[in-house]
Amino acid sequence: MIAAALLRIPFDALAGRPMPPFITFYPAVSVIGIACGMPVGFAAVSAALVAAWYFWIPEFNSWRIEDAGGVLSLVLFAIGGSFAAYVGGMARHLLDEVKRREADRSRVARESVHRVKNLISVALALSRQASNANSVEEYRNRLGERLTALARAQDLLVKTDWRALPVPELIHAATDPFHGTAFRRGGRRVDRRAGELGARAFACTL
Repeated sequence: MIAAALLRIPFDALAGRPMPPFITFYPAVSVIGIACGMPVGFAAVSAALVAAWYFWIPEFNSWRIEDAGGVLSLVLFAIGGSFAAYVGGMARHLLDEVKRREADRSRVARESVHRVKNLISVALALSRQASNANSVEEYRNRLGERLTALARAQDLLVKTDWRALPVPELIHAATDPFHGTAFRRGGRRVDRRAGELGARAFACTL
């Protein structure tokens, strides 16, 4: 706003007479709204109103206003300047929203790549665990059971929005694929919770 006020000096000198009081303030409040947001833009409008009222509306260098034209100039700038600050502030908000969404999209993409890499590593580990099978059929069954257990643990994590999940539920989901094999579960209920990495590791261990 100080720069906009100082620009009036060469403008008035070039014109040979006082220019309209708000000629440099309209673009200033728009730029301030875009750069700093709507609240700062409205504050700039208020500062421009006060400065122009005292320095550039007749009677100059006074709070007195000679005629209705000065009052009309103040009212029009209050409306027009506020609108310019509002538009600039909305532009700033939209720019910030676009940046935020880009940052969120980039974060989600990185997380997805990281989780896919983890799952591939786990799948390779499960494949190595099942590689001591005596036949291709036994290998396929073992690997399928372990992958199914991992998939069910993954489903539980998705349903709980990637938060910690109860260990009994995890055990139930991870051991269901092994029913009918030489596996037995039992014992008392333990009230504990497992996080994302712990759930995957626990499912693979089971």
